[in-house]
Amino acid sequence: MKDAISQIEARYKARTARSEALHARSERVLATPGSRGGCHHAPYPLTLSYGSSWRLVDVDGNEYIDAASNMFSLIHGTAFPPVMEAVRRQMVLSSVWTANSVEQIQLAELLAERVPAAERVVFCNSGTEAFSLALQLCRVLSGRPRFVMLKGGYHGSSWDALLAHRGIEGPGYLLASAGPEGDLLQILHRSHSEICGLFVEGVQASNALAAAPPRWWHRCTKFVGPMAFHLCWTRS
Repeated sequence: MKDAISQIEARYKARTARSEALHARSERVLATPGSRGGCHHAPYPLTLSYGSSWRLVDVDGNEYIDAASNMFSLIHGTAFPPVMEAVRRQMVLSSVWTANSVEQIQLAELLAERVPAAERVVFCNSGTEAFSLALQLCRVLSGRPRFVMLKGGYHGSSWDALLAHRGIEGPGYLLASAGPEGDLLQILHRSHSEICGLFVEGVQASNALAAAPPRWWHRCTKFVGPMAFHLCWTRS
């Protein structure tokens, strides 16, 4: 096994010399490579140059299939022509301002129309920001301090969410496991008087795409209304 890994690493290094050099350069000024710590891998991460649709090309000219789609935020792939054209049209008008816009209202209306639970919309810059805002709302509206999330789940890099993601117990949250053999329902029943919200993902992308059995969540959601805490669905 060690020989096979060594051979793979040798081939990787032979075809990515510029990525290696740029990684060494980046370590002098960047705390973490790329846009997130998860971009790092041994012996060093790739540095990409450009891409289109499912295709990405690194600085050494090697081509890759993009299976991550910027953590699934680019559902049409990278540099999708209609999106790029819309961005170009908007950039001629302005880049950003601290006021409302027609497009913002139109997008909110579209989301509210397509997602029945989204009566009103808040746009956030990251999943971490969205989770932090949702948690504040849950705590204020319920008057309760603790939230529940599933073991192996990921809800951004705020302090409690990151510790919980790593399986570290803390005073502000409870960790549970889903499924028929899990303890989530017992925890919800036992501690509901101090729970402000339950944060879950339909599929845990950061946990080997783990998903609960069919209709298990339907059973779980029956607990939410009578116990008067909030159910928050998130994207991994």
